[in-house]
Amino acid sequence: MSKMLCKCALSVVLIIFGSQCCFAVTRGKGFGPQTDFKNMSAQEVLGFVNNAEGIKIDSKLLQGSFGKVELKSCNGNRPKWSNNRLEMECAKTAGSYVTNHDGILLAMEALFRGCGIYAPTGDESWGDDRSGMTCGLLGGLFFAIGNIDAARIVWDQAPGCHSRDVNGHRTNGCMRFVVGDEEYVEYSSAPRFKGVNWGNRPVEAAYQSDQAKLLVMAQEACTSELDVPSCSYLNRHGARIDVAAVQNVQDKRSDDSLARFERDREERAAQSREKDERFNAVMGGLQSLPGASDPNAVVNAGNQQAAAIRAVGDADAAQEQAAAQQRLAAQRAAQLGAQQRAAAQQAQHTTNQNASSDTANTSAGNTGGNNSQASIQYAPSLSATCVTQFWDPKFYNWLSFENTCSQAIHLSFIATSTNDAFGMSSTDIAPGQASNTGWSQSEVTRKGGFTLFVCPAGYVAVDAVTNQSVNRPNQDYRCKKW
Repeated sequence: MSKMLCKCALSVVLIIFGSQCCFAVTRGKGFGPQTDFKNMSAQEVLGFVNNAEGIKIDSKLLQGSFGKVELKSCNGNRPKWSNNRLEMECAKTAGSYVTNHDGILLAMEALFRGCGIYAPTGDESWGDDRSGMTCGLLGGLFFAIGNIDAARIVWDQAPGCHSRDVNGHRTNGCMRFVVGDEEYVEYSSAPRFKGVNWGNRPVEAAYQSDQAKLLVMAQEACTSELDVPSCSYLNRHGARIDVAAVQNVQDKRSDDSLARFERDREERAAQSREKDERFNAVMGGLQSLPGASDPNAVVNAGNQQAAAIRAVGDADAAQEQAAAQQRLAAQRAAQLGAQQRAAAQQAQHTTNQNASSDTANTSAGNTGGNNSQASIQYAPSLSATCVTQFWDPKFYNWLSFENTCSQAIHLSFIATSTNDAFGMSSTDIAPGQASNTGWSQSEVTRKGGFTLFVCPAGYVAVDAVTNQSVNRPNQDYRCKKW
């Protein structure tokens, strides 16, 4: 079953490869028929991954009615009778139904949601060793249409690549595609896609100039996530790893996942039976009451019971409303405090900006230069106090960054330790929102924490001297429009 789903999803990648895929994006409003995925920048792609809640799948792109349940589930509207995990529903939406010109748009929408929303969570990831695979598929789709930078940033930095199965075991949903695991790419030699060799092209084309980075990624996936394709890849490059032993562990985990799913199914069936039994017991008790021969006795008793239940519900609702009002008052007080702090920061920022502007105007007056154009291209960096770090209980207590300022920010961050080889990561964060890194407390400790580069949304941190993107800790930087 897992191989069939993988093949279906990846077949769409290649089916659409030969299609026209030039689509214009309206930032923050999801995608549309003119979104240019082929030329979308890597930073834009990562921004959409980290803010995938704003992306909705257009149901009009789906031909016929087949697949509409999966599409609605991927959009977050799962039917009550369905217990399928939403990452799996997104993968099925992306890969099982659409083969026409609109397929790339629908597949992108589904995979961005699967990778950005569901893959990083414990409750809605795929649940077995495929957890996080929508991120691998998303990178593969970008690779297939020729956007190598976008493919790499998904495989390198998407938090959903590092997921967990239903029992909490760490999984890697991306490296199997990067290193060309044959199990998932048996169809790669299809003649209609001449020149696209999925089995080895991602390694050669996407990482041919950065083999050291790929080896680091494989080492981390093999040791931390017991990723069999990564361990095999390391063996092919001279490492000595007992791949069979790793495969045995993964087989045992797969069996445990299936057992867990079966236990959950049996528990739901037992709960349904208990509910039916309680209903039957209530009806039997009502029928045994005095006056049960009265044809309206059951109805009358039922009405009395319903009235009692409504009274209890009204009392509970009143308590909940009072509690909600208290929470709202506390939230408004916190928001007011945040607004006051933001106003003070903005006042200080304006003072500093005016001082900088006076100096720049004097310089421009002496040179007759282009200060107006520079002021548009560059913006002052923001204080690191805009970002609060915390261990997020919603994401396995991994490190998250929260934007506590009153404006949207673009955050770049890199491990402070110079021994860390993972590289720079980045994310866009709206005011009051948070973005999860996918790093645990022990991993962050080994990295020596993170150095932060904070810019307004729409700007990226660049070296103050070279104007190249920041790539190491403790750089002097400024913010450049992108």
